[in-house]
Parts: sequence; structure tokens; C-alpha cells
Amino acid sequence: MLRDLGRYSQAKDAYEKARTIFTTIGDLRSQAAVLGQLGTLALEEGNYVEAQSCHTAARDLFRTLGEQAMIAGQWHQLGRVAEEQEVLAEAERCYRESLALKEDLDDASGAARTCAQLAIVTEKAGRSRVC
Repeated sequence: MLRDLGRYSQAKDAYEKARTIFTTIGDLRSQAAVLGQLGTLALEEGNYVEAQSCHTAARDLFRTLGEQAMIAGQWHQLGRVAEEQEVLAEAERCYRESLALKEDLDDASGAARTCAQLAIVTEKAGRSRVC
């Protein structure tokens, strides 16, 4: 809610407190979720280094847990970070990783969203062919 209200510093403090609690009790899934939220917040603030770091750490924790859908989501977010920075080859790579996982999971709506982003990136890169 704080993030949605634009109160980013307060939102970050709340996320960091939650992360500390989840780390203390050993709740890896909640740690990963909070890292993803921190990454999204950092992206909204234009802090690309922190956004990439948080989403990468979240992806790696979800990988440890074997949660393919969440891994796909973090790949998508990493694509957003790269796209915002106009690092189009990296954005494409990340979106393709996300898309492959979503297709493997038969997540048609998620795959469609990622494919749409992939199309935008390839168009920006001067290529009209996505797949």
C-alpha cells in the first residue's frame, strides 16, 4: 500500500523489516517474495542496480525452492529492468527465459504478456520477428 501511495522510503523500510523477520525464521519463500517487491520498488525509483540485484536474488531463491512460475516472474521483471535501461539484448534474453518457463507451465496468459513485451523489445531493436 505504501508503494502504491508513492511513499517509497516508508515502503522500503517495511519491506526490509519483513525481510529481516523472514530471514530470522528461515522462511525462504517469503524472503524471495519480499526481494521481488524490493526489486519492483527499486525499478519504480529508477535504481536499476538495486532492482536487478533484488530480482536476481529473488529468482535464485525461487530456484532453490523449485517454484518455476515464480522464477518465470522474476525473469520477466529482470527483462523490465533491462528494457528500462535500453539494454535490449539483455531484456530480450530475460523475456525469452520467462517465456520458455511460462510455456512449459502452460501459462497461456503469462506467456502472452511476456511475448507482448518481447515484441516491444525486438521492435525497439529494429527487428520485427519475435520468435
